[in-house]
Amino acid sequence: MTAPLIVNKSTGVKFGKSEGGAVWLDPAKTTPTAFYQFWINCDDLGAEDYLKVFTLLSREEVEVIMAKQRENPGARYAQTRLAEEVTRLVHGDEALLTAQKVTSCLVGDASVGEADEQRWLPCGQKFLCVQSSTDGSVLAALVSAGLASSNGEARRLLKEMPFL
Repeated sequence: MTAPLIVNKSTGVKFGKSEGGAVWLDPAKTTPTAFYQFWINCDDLGAEDYLKVFTLLSREEVEVIMAKQRENPGARYAQTRLAEEVTRLVHGDEALLTAQKVTSCLVGDASVGEADEQRWLPCGQKFLCVQSSTDGSVLAALVSAGLASSNGEARRLLKEMPFL
């Protein structure tokens, strides 16, 4: 039995372990959050095919999902359902909830304070974490993380931030 190669329709790049940014079906090799975000960020052109290939959803369910997607493509309903279904299959319900909560914080839909420490533990190897000092100095954190070489440079960086 053979099957056609699965490719990203936007780029023409195949899915596979030799490709950069690939995810693994082994939960020990890809965190639930990274796995979930991989599917959330998939291309619009391939979402329907990925739903058919990588989930256990019926043809009717996929058609309903795609109708909602066409109504409002910006809502990324197909990618969200794809990420939920595939993450649940590979990592389980609890890990799916963790991935959803962490993703909500990362994209600004929820406060980081809303996620308990256990939710962030699997992300530890992906994010640079530094402890500045007991006073919580942002300047010290920037220097400690290597983003600034001195407090003066850190001050200049902060002044240049468009959102401050």
